[in-house]
Amino acid sequence: MEASQSASACEDLARAVDLICSMADEMGIDTSCYSLWGGSAGARMAAWMGGYGLPYFGGVTTQKAGTVVMQYTGLSDYSAHDAPTYANCGTSDGIASWQTMQNRLNGMAALGIPTEFHAYQGLPHGFGLGTGTLAEGWIDDAVRFWEAQMSQDTTATEHVHAARPNAIAYDLQGRPVREGYRGIIIQNGNKYISL
Repeated sequence: MEASQSASACEDLARAVDLICSMADEMGIDTSCYSLWGGSAGARMAAWMGGYGLPYFGGVTTQKAGTVVMQYTGLSDYSAHDAPTYANCGTSDGIASWQTMQNRLNGMAALGIPTEFHAYQGLPHGFGLGTGTLAEGWIDDAVRFWEAQMSQDTTATEHVHAARPNAIAYDLQGRPVREGYRGIIIQNGNKYISL
């Protein structure tokens, strides 16, 4: 991805997060410790947004992400301003080096930033949800990491929204889901496993 494309994509992401934060009451969600998730180039975007903040990319929301969840990217730079980060990669990824990701998270941890890293033996780039692979269940691990950051978030009580009956449920990609959906859902700012 070229620099201009990266900037444009990050600006789009900043606008999307701004929209969600501006409609939090209407949607019945709590944005006090929101997370940014991405894979490959999207992981870089999530990390940059989690470190620099939305205003750097033209956003108006000043609250930074409480957690970044990233998969398979070769991003190596970090700073003391980065958000707590969960990351994973396959050891057979021909695009993103798992060692680069691990080194980045080790450096962040040395700065006191909470991190968690998983390298999955033999997996290639783009394993996604990990269904049927060694990575199966990584999303549950990432959600647990995010929840741990929520329990550390000192601003959480400032943004509590009352639960609304019959609120819309969303999947982890932010898409509305219908009754009967199976998987992790977010409803009224809370995560649930729907079986």
